[in-house]
Amino acid sequence: MKKIFFLFIIALAATVACTKKDLLEVAYINAAEGSTFTPAEVSALGDEVTISFSTNYQWQIRGWSTLGFCSLDATKGEAGNGTITVKVEPNATDEVRTAEFDILAGAAVQTVTITQTETNAIDIGTTSYNAPADGGLVEIAVSANIEYTVNIPSEITWIREATRSKAMVNSYVNLEVDPNSGWLGRSASGITVTGKDIEGNDITIPITVSQEANPDYVSVLWTKTFKTDWISIAATIPTHIAMYDGNLYVANASEVHSVGADDGSYGARVTVNGLTVAPQSMANDDAGNLIFAANASCASEDFVVYSYDGSTVTELARYGAGNLYTGTLGNLRVIGDISGKAVVTAVASGVNYFVAWQIEGGKVTSTVAKPTPYTSPYGISDVVYGVVSPVSDDLADGLVFIGYAGSPYVLYYNDDPANATKENWTATYDTGTGGNENFNSISIAEYKGKRYCAIGQDGHFSWSSAPKAILLDISDFSNVTLAYEGSFTGTFGFVGANDVKLVPDEDALKFYLVNAGYDFATCIALK
Repeated sequence: MKKIFFLFIIALAATVACTKKDLLEVAYINAAEGSTFTPAEVSALGDEVTISFSTNYQWQIRGWSTLGFCSLDATKGEAGNGTITVKVEPNATDEVRTAEFDILAGAAVQTVTITQTETNAIDIGTTSYNAPADGGLVEIAVSANIEYTVNIPSEITWIREATRSKAMVNSYVNLEVDPNSGWLGRSASGITVTGKDIEGNDITIPITVSQEANPDYVSVLWTKTFKTDWISIAATIPTHIAMYDGNLYVANASEVHSVGADDGSYGARVTVNGLTVAPQSMANDDAGNLIFAANASCASEDFVVYSYDGSTVTELARYGAGNLYTGTLGNLRVIGDISGKAVVTAVASGVNYFVAWQIEGGKVTSTVAKPTPYTSPYGISDVVYGVVSPVSDDLADGLVFIGYAGSPYVLYYNDDPANATKENWTATYDTGTGGNENFNSISIAEYKGKRYCAIGQDGHFSWSSAPKAILLDISDFSNVTLAYEGSFTGTFGFVGANDVKLVPDEDALKFYLVNAGYDFATCIALK
């Protein structure tokens, strides 16, 4: 009997000792990594929320029986790591609602707060999405407790809704995006997710999908500088380029040089047999013939355009002195075949007038001299500050114009050159320049069934955004759109020495840009 009593005393002493130790240990309830006691707002559709924690005491839940719209999968547990899954029922009301319960462990108390959104709600989180250049699915998570529709305007032809998917209570709108075969990144901002609230009012959430340009379709083949790569070519005003016999010809105020069209490597100075005038203007027609001219004062000398077929220089067109009451005529452009049918144009200084010659059977059949849409307010007297170009080999198809300062930062079109006035030119595309730019070069070509217009943006001051290559789709002059834009870095020296040339072939549309004033030249391949 004494032995039993003695053992009881020992056990009781041990129990008292443990109880005192527990009372000395501070109770805690800590959220597990990645968990929180105030989770994010739950969708009105309902969801499950997991609360993970650790504690050094046995734990239990207080208030679980009065939660209403929430239920718990566990109400007590042992010390250590604990997990409670809260199931939140759908909210059929039009008010946000909240439920709270406490976790008790020893002397520690931790309150858990669950908040749920109101009914008649649509939530997609973010409204801007990016699609890869090669296309694919854009997944948009939609939290909604009402019926909704996805609306894609008919003009957005490269995006369509695919089959929706669902996980838990969230649904996913899948937008199928076509590969971007264009030369620009693109964006669609008219897409919406819409539904109606409890009162029948529209709920509309706009979505924007952006897609980058495909690098497989745009590549810079080469870039060169006059000072290091083309040191033999004096960078002067004006500078013009043309394609001849597979090479890129670069003309300054007095000389013509050839460079490799494929790699930009310098070739040699070119001597054009029989040419007795400085090639201050130069261009090539669609048959590969060169035309030259020396810029001429309309007040005192005739402006003469010469053609070159590889062996012979021949006078092609002439405009008589005194017929235009302005300064200098130059900046040649041509489309067609000058040995058959073509249109040749030149622009007068101050961008006040243009002269256009219709060529038929290799001869001039008509000459038109009319106003451009713009007169420079600065009294500019040099042809480097504007350009007029035909759009085809038939003058009746119209002319385009762009120039320096103010509204001439816009590309203009005239569909009746023979009756052109300053007022009847139509603005077709605003380049969006902020000022201090100069536009004095245009090249037009057809590629894959579309007609394109290349524009070279030059600077008029050293702080302008030049050099820049701009390509417009002019297949429809009532809807001229930007097809490509490339900005480059050059070293400013002077202005007015910029030219462009489009050369289509089987593989790509080659865009040549030369800007002697910024000591820069490049070739861009657009596939």
